[in-house]
Amino acid sequence: MLPIASTMLLQPFITPVNRAAAAISTPQNAVPAAKANTDQKAQRPPSIQLNQYYTDANRIPAYAVGSVEEATRSNIVVNHPNVRQLHPQRPATRGEVAAIVYQAMANRGYVQPLPESEPAARYIVKAER
Repeated sequence: MLPIASTMLLQPFITPVNRAAAAISTPQNAVPAAKANTDQKAQRPPSIQLNQYYTDANRIPAYAVGSVEEATRSNIVVNHPNVRQLHPQRPATRGEVAAIVYQAMANRGYVQPLPESEPAARYIVKAER
């Protein structure tokens, strides 16, 4: 069993997407990549307020907050039956893990994202970008 807050396991899917997006939006006269990689905190987009997405955000362990923020920002988190409840201390079910892996693959472009008309799409936590 895998706690939902362990989205740190999805870092291989999230981090390259964020770096690619940053590279696309970086102006030509920006700091060279070697120097930019020395301070990864500076590269991170501003924090999102997890309590605006999850009613139980205060129960997310401190070590997992950054990963949950990135997963939320990347629209990878799927919560069923209540999209506003993360249940960070509860072990994830196989179905929840499968949904999160699918969202991570859709985020990377390996599979097509669920269409909005699909009933399951209403359980995807959609962060403002």
